[in-house]
Amino acid sequence: MRLSDFIEDIKLEYSNNFEFSNMATVDTKVKKTLTYAVESQFAKQADNNDNIVGIIIPKSLSGWKSQKNLVFSEAPISDFYKIFLLWVEKNKSIEVSHISQTAKIHPSASIEKVGVYIGDNVVIEENVIIKEGVTINDNSIVRSNSVIGNEGFDVKKIDGKSIVVPHNGKVIIGKNVEIQSLCNIDKGIMGRDTIIGDYTKIDSMVHIAHCVHLGKNCVIVANVMVSGSCTIGDDVRIGPSSTISNGIKIANGAKISIGSTVISDVKEGQTVTGYFAKKHSHFLFEQILLNKLRKKNER
Repeated sequence: MRLSDFIEDIKLEYSNNFEFSNMATVDTKVKKTLTYAVESQFAKQADNNDNIVGIIIPKSLSGWKSQKNLVFSEAPISDFYKIFLLWVEKNKSIEVSHISQTAKIHPSASIEKVGVYIGDNVVIEENVIIKEGVTINDNSIVRSNSVIGNEGFDVKKIDGKSIVVPHNGKVIIGKNVEIQSLCNIDKGIMGRDTIIGDYTKIDSMVHIAHCVHLGKNCVIVANVMVSGSCTIGDDVRIGPSSTISNGIKIANGAKISIGSTVISDVKEGQTVTGYFAKKHSHFLFEQILLNKLRKKNER
């Protein structure tokens, strides 16, 4: 689609009526993306990203030279999301959902009529909700009362009013995955889908936010909250009631101890513990020192 298809009611200045097929932030990895930048440092980052074809920038940067198609706005972020709302509406799926004849779907489950794929031998239990944009591959199980493909929670201001941005991405669940009861998995947005790898097992009451990439053979225990755009490798174990902050990378084979709050990347094979989570051996050492100090003060 072309820029002119979206801006009849939006006051923007541009020289080229260019085509784009995705909208995302400046670090996008998707070709033909329209983005925005409010400061010169981000405009330069966008200019160096070969995936970007156009940048909405403030009029204060009107003298800036770029290799990309420039669009000038009084409010670049607000106008970007105005266009995004229209773009999502125009690109809604019309593909009829596919459900394998060997899948076992409970009569109380709700499955969107468009944009869903359910593979062979999939089990969908009572009161599960499967929304548009969800793929569940062979032999996977979704236990009762879980919601797959929910809107993510991305709040932006348009003309001074807070809105939850509609999500146009997917949830892709691999083969032999099991999702226990009362889980929520949000769909992706802006070219990054939410992905659950083969043979991963997710316990009850887990929240997987938008754009999370979760690897193969992971074990995610009850009450875990994984924030948006995290990348989690294979064979990772996350203990009960742990919280993973936005954009965190957890490498293969890592372990997150019970109740940990993770705010920095975790290395391959590393175990982290605590609030805020730190290397497990450091946590234990600090606890030993604290216990010694406590006993000393009690004398």
